[in-house]
Amino acid sequence: MLEKQRSEKAALLGAMLQVRKNDTLEKRVGKILEDISTKPNAEHVIEAYACIAAMHAEGFKFLKQQVLAETIKYDLRKLRSDILDKLGEEIVASNQDCPIFTRHQIIAETAVKILSESPYYKDFENDIYPLLAESAERLWEKGSIGDGEIMKWRYDFPKYFADNIVNPRISLAINIAEAVYKIEKSPQLFTHLAQLYRKGSRLKTIIKLFRESSFTQSETDRRFYSEWATTERDAENYAIAIWLYAIALADSTPPLSPTLENAMVYLSNMGFGFYCLCKLKQPFDIYAKALGASEQLARSISGLVEYPNKGDNNQRFAQK
Repeated sequence: MLEKQRSEKAALLGAMLQVRKNDTLEKRVGKILEDISTKPNAEHVIEAYACIAAMHAEGFKFLKQQVLAETIKYDLRKLRSDILDKLGEEIVASNQDCPIFTRHQIIAETAVKILSESPYYKDFENDIYPLLAESAERLWEKGSIGDGEIMKWRYDFPKYFADNIVNPRISLAINIAEAVYKIEKSPQLFTHLAQLYRKGSRLKTIIKLFRESSFTQSETDRRFYSEWATTERDAENYAIAIWLYAIALADSTPPLSPTLENAMVYLSNMGFGFYCLCKLKQPFDIYAKALGASEQLARSISGLVEYPNKGDNNQRFAQK
């Protein structure tokens, strides 16, 4: 019942704010920030509010007090008394285990707009968002937050910006992934960063990083080689791409044996590489035979693949 009342209250506040989402709301939020600027420890309080507003403006629900304290470099034990209490009713922060929000998402959006301008000049894309992710990674490294929580910062956070249909921000997603990888240089985070580089058409950068990477074969996995292969394919380095897809397909490459869908996709991409080589190089007949073999194998596997939602497997294969 209490949760329902809070939801109804938030919906009512949202409707009222939406009507007033103009100069009136901006003046109100601007006045709040001006008042904060006069308080003791104002710099840290504004920095904290900027982080809270940044996360709430995008609808994220996993900013907690530990990450906030690490981001603004403040003692967690004093965060509530020195920082959060000074923000009063402008934020919702029940306890250390609960996410922190502003009063409403529309207020958060307005605060981000104002904080991006004079006299605050907060750089959310190059500073605040990446620093939040970096801080979460540092806490995970210390054992202060769990695996479930860090996965949201590592993967869900940048994915939201990269895959946003309305307003895709691939550069911001890359900034976040780079900040995380700077702290935890694992092959998995490297592969994730590589995917974002590829989405951002930074092929030369990521090819150089792949070719100069020092990960051992025991550290890497199928996703690593598949992503590297796809990057080389997109750069029209077809022979290298075929070789890397073959490594991704090999039984000796972890984890375990490839799934049927993995095998189908890798073979299909190898076939595409052979097709491109047929057009570019001699001897034509060798590449043509390899193309035929890989495509035949891929199609024979496609009929065995089970998909989450039923449909025509041949059609799904054609889309790969």
